[in-house]
Amino acid sequence: MKYVELINQTLKAQLQSGPKSVLYGQNVAAGSCLGGLTRGIAATKSLRVINTTNTENGLFGLGLGLMLNGVNAVFAMKQHDFMLLGIDQLTNTHYGIQNRKLTAGFTVLTVVVDSGFEGPQAALNNLAEIASIARIPCLTVNSAPEVEWAIKTQLMAPGPRIIAVSQRLYHTPVLTQECVKAVSNGLFQHDAGSDVTVVSYNFTLPQTLKLVDALKEKGRSSDVFLVADMMGADLAPVLESARKNGRLLVIDDSKTLTPPSMALLCDVQGALDGVKRVYLRRVAPADWFVPNADEFVLDHDDIARQLGL
Repeated sequence: MKYVELINQTLKAQLQSGPKSVLYGQNVAAGSCLGGLTRGIAATKSLRVINTTNTENGLFGLGLGLMLNGVNAVFAMKQHDFMLLGIDQLTNTHYGIQNRKLTAGFTVLTVVVDSGFEGPQAALNNLAEIASIARIPCLTVNSAPEVEWAIKTQLMAPGPRIIAVSQRLYHTPVLTQECVKAVSNGLFQHDAGSDVTVVSYNFTLPQTLKLVDALKEKGRSSDVFLVADMMGADLAPVLESARKNGRLLVIDDSKTLTPPSMALLCDVQGALDGVKRVYLRRVAPADWFVPNADEFVLDHDDIARQLGL
């Protein structure tokens, strides 16, 4: 099954069988249905589906208003760059209501355009800074365990959040391996080992697992963690693992000057004395507003050398 197909099926099942809710956005039930993300999600007794115009600031306000009135709202939008048009609602309006007791949720389900340049309104590929400004949970889904967690347990949880999917992964086979440990606070462990602790951020899990397989061929095993919540994941298990293994590898393809993974490395200064650390981050090219492949390629042999493996 493809990545987008699993998200679509899980989303459909949750919305059509859940409590009172509204799914809305441009072409959520017409045309490509956001490339198949919302295809086939029809209205039911408890679900209303609305195709809207492109009025992002008002649509964010609509979702917050529905949430305040006890109705779960899911605003599905193509290209997360357009969240910039609603950032006032995600910050100022949200700050004004953050102390209210909420019984419903407002989820922005958005697509991060990380598949290459697709025009000036799809060049940002920078979810981390949106999350930092909004100060709300910001979840990324890489594999089946995160899809199940994000949609089944977080989609309609009280309060606002962002759930982001990767356009680059859209039509690739979904990663279905079971987690060693899945934690509800947004930290997932995908493998266990004793030689290195590997931490994956944003949408790097496919590259991370290929690297881990390459290390296995060298006779090395890894603890592999995926940080699925940019803002709220408890990273204590990561630090414990790094102390145990003596090596920490952090991988992040966020196109930003201040990726959330950098905060992890700052936090561990002094806490992981003697632990060998390697940080692999994606640096946006100077010409990111012209066509480019938007690739993040890992050199397995060089990484093994840097880790002393």
